[in-house]
Amino acid sequence: MNIDRYVFHGCILIVLFGYGIHTLLTPTPGYQAADVPDEVFSGERALNILETLLPDDEPHPGGSEANKKVRKRIRSWLQEQGIESEVQNAWGCHPARGRCAWVENIIVRIPGKVDGPYLALMAHYDSVAASPGAGDDVVGTAITMEIARMIKTGGTNRNPLMLIITDAEEDGLMGAEAYFTRHPLAKEIAVVLNIEGAGSEGESLLFRTSKGNASIVEAFYENSTNARGSSFLGEIFTRLPSDTDLSVPKRLGIRAADFGFAGERNHYHTINDNIANLSRITIQHHGENLYSVVKGLSHRDLNDLDDGDVIYDNAYGIFFFWPHYVDQIMLVFSLVALLFITTKMPSRSNLLWQSLFPLGLFLAITLSTAAVFLALHFIRGTTPFWPANETPYRIVLFTAPILVGLVFASRLNRKWTQLSFLVGTWWFWWSIGVLLAATVPDAAYLLCVPVLVASLLLATTNRLPERYRLWIYPLTLIMVVPSTIPKVMQLETWQGYWLILSTTPFLTLLVSSLLPFARDNWATRSKIPIAIGLIVAAGFTLVLPPFSNGRPQHMNFQLIQDADTGKAWIQYVSFYPPPDKVLDVRKFDHEEEIYPWGSRVVGDLSVASPMVLEPPFVEIEPMEEKESRRVRVKLESRRNAIRMGLVIPQNSLLESYELDGRRYPIESAWWADWQDNFVLEFRGVQNKVIEVDLNFSSTSNVKAFVFEISRNLPVEYAEEIETRNEIAVEAHDGDSFLVFRETML
Repeated sequence: MNIDRYVFHGCILIVLFGYGIHTLLTPTPGYQAADVPDEVFSGERALNILETLLPDDEPHPGGSEANKKVRKRIRSWLQEQGIESEVQNAWGCHPARGRCAWVENIIVRIPGKVDGPYLALMAHYDSVAASPGAGDDVVGTAITMEIARMIKTGGTNRNPLMLIITDAEEDGLMGAEAYFTRHPLAKEIAVVLNIEGAGSEGESLLFRTSKGNASIVEAFYENSTNARGSSFLGEIFTRLPSDTDLSVPKRLGIRAADFGFAGERNHYHTINDNIANLSRITIQHHGENLYSVVKGLSHRDLNDLDDGDVIYDNAYGIFFFWPHYVDQIMLVFSLVALLFITTKMPSRSNLLWQSLFPLGLFLAITLSTAAVFLALHFIRGTTPFWPANETPYRIVLFTAPILVGLVFASRLNRKWTQLSFLVGTWWFWWSIGVLLAATVPDAAYLLCVPVLVASLLLATTNRLPERYRLWIYPLTLIMVVPSTIPKVMQLETWQGYWLILSTTPFLTLLVSSLLPFARDNWATRSKIPIAIGLIVAAGFTLVLPPFSNGRPQHMNFQLIQDADTGKAWIQYVSFYPPPDKVLDVRKFDHEEEIYPWGSRVVGDLSVASPMVLEPPFVEIEPMEEKESRRVRVKLESRRNAIRMGLVIPQNSLLESYELDGRRYPIESAWWADWQDNFVLEFRGVQNKVIEVDLNFSSTSNVKAFVFEISRNLPVEYAEEIETRNEIAVEAHDGDSFLVFRETML
């Protein structure tokens, strides 16, 4: 029997076997009971604290009465453990967002054998309006509290420990902004370890760090038995619209690291982010990871940490890390090996085209993947971020690129030798590795390792008979697997199917590594069953329900009222089209320019009856200036609004604003409903009078608008809410009531 014809299928088995081994060698930690010794982190003890903080699984956005209750429970528990705490009351502002929030951060200090600097643990205790926030991020708060108790009980820590339990993270990191820009102790912190969550399960990962991360990663490696992380994810995260409190100390040059989990992302920022749904293993893993770094750094001289930068990741159960220069060394060795094997090739006439082929393959895979998922979207009418059943979506995701690759391979393998095809492929990926090392060094290792292994394997086996090389070359796939399939799965989990094209570079690397081995009729004939599998899987995505009780649709309603004209509208707010059941109650087919500060046509509206209400209160007090103008504005809601603000046109020549004795620059808003205006938004302001000074370079009066947003809808919309709750859940800010009016400044 000629076994050479089975090389391609053998390569597929190597890939599947490699991913299986990678998964099996990445075990989850065992859940630790409450009676384990204090030097062992217990997930059950952290869970008990979480249940104390959230006894009713109640949403508690910043400034709400529910948030005050959570804050009180945190301080009461700490006091019971003999741990003192203080509250920082301050405004936190972010000029780029044009947003401020009144925050009440909780600060805890546990002495060490030296006075400082501090090792700080940070988590936030507020939630979004639509979610209890068990995973995001009250469990993080509970974990930091348990670790503080463990450190205090042990009493052997060299360095003092600080807890920064921030408020208003969900309002734009305002608690962290207030602490790190206003609190005097912020200057005494050497390292910040932030802990976050985005979902209700999944492995805990070290996913982002600041510069100078070597000592943090080393402490993690040396003290954790289940270390997980990926510096590649940090590069991805910085390019997403999401953010965490870590961004604030990182921006200010403080050494910092972010731990997070992101499984079952459909639950994120919804009522399903509750204690019942939160994985106990995730709690254990999250706490173990954070505690391992605390142990590793608690006895180190924090003034003498390594300033080096390292990459880090996992492969086949091993957590590895090394300095950036190691990637550069690997690229140099790969260059030498590729040059050597290139000189030994019988013909190099097609090498340029062979080196450019992966680029063409990338474009073909990206376009075909986009075409398939867009077709499914338009046929179905929607694409869920995280489908109720993701299996057929995953089959489509992997089979479409393989099918495209085999179409190319059936032609190219008749023209090119296997060696020249392999050499050209790895020359391309070497070039991309050089580009990544220069631009996104925390992700370059994903190419440097497989390129090095492939180039050395090609160079060292060159003199072997072709029959043996035929089966040795596929061993390059062993190191391709950790750089491809796990990353595709992570991106799918973190970002969902609306951003699925971000996976195509990794799918291209995987497919381009396979194609030089698809040289026989058996490989080309595989196109037929793969195409059938693709079609069947695509069919299942169309017939299976996109949502379920466990992964429901996200849907909000916003009531909008112009207090000057008396007009009102209710808007359907969702990434997905309104279900028929909702449309049976109310049609959302109206479009109108409803905001007087812009010309944007707003859709998904239904004309509503105006409510009788007190409009937002505003008081204007001009303050004399010679060549400019200063105006003091007082804002107050009579409806217990959670957010208030001002919309001021760009031609007003507003230069800055002052709040609580601090001056902030102002930037024009770029987001849809507020575009081409200056927007000042104040959050966490229930029952609070806001006093802000506006500084104009012009002396002319200007027309502006004041707005306020309150939580929930009036009882008149009970039918819409009840219908929605049968098939969907609120998400993020949830249902809200926006009221605006004109004013002169």
